[in-house]
Amino acid sequence: GLIVMAIVPGFLPLIGATALGGLGGGTQHPLASSMVSRAYDSGGRSAAVGTVGRLETYPASINTIPSSVFFTVDTRHPNEKILMQINQDLKKIVNSVCSSEGLENEFKNIVINPTVEFHQDCVVNVRQSADSLGYSHRDIVSGAGHDACHVNHVAPTGMIFIPCEGGLSHDEAENTTPEHVSAGADVLLNSVVASAGI
Repeated sequence: GLIVMAIVPGFLPLIGATALGGLGGGTQHPLASSMVSRAYDSGGRSAAVGTVGRLETYPASINTIPSSVFFTVDTRHPNEKILMQINQDLKKIVNSVCSSEGLENEFKNIVINPTVEFHQDCVVNVRQSADSLGYSHRDIVSGAGHDACHVNHVAPTGMIFIPCEGGLSHDEAENTTPEHVSAGADVLLNSVVASAGI
């Protein structure tokens, strides 16, 4: 199993660009992909992830160059300084690409998530529970946000992950064995009992 030590920080910028629309064919503007890929070219960013989760064009016509493009980029990295630099680099790239294409743009960070460190007593209790039950485990930081991030602000919090087939989670094809589910539940129960001092 996996013992979650922390949740990595992240940025969620909204990016919009406007251009002179027209019939497609000879000229295309692969703005979103070129901007995002260039932001991750620099060294030391192998732990970085970026997701273009929304991409909207107007007009949304098959054979026309859009007059406006709107997209989001969810960027995450365990090191807040590197994440900040990625965000600044992404903004520079957006400005550079748009300037070279004669486009206007708007770049706005709508969400900035700080690092969330889980309560050390909870983490220790989870680790000791897994050890006492004879389960293998390792410490990780999670790149995804979870409800536990918010609970952590008001109560001591920890997290336990169990393996999913092929590492696929949050998908209808996700598959976890009953044995892994049972092991995770055993670790959770023992962790709660240890936290209660029973």
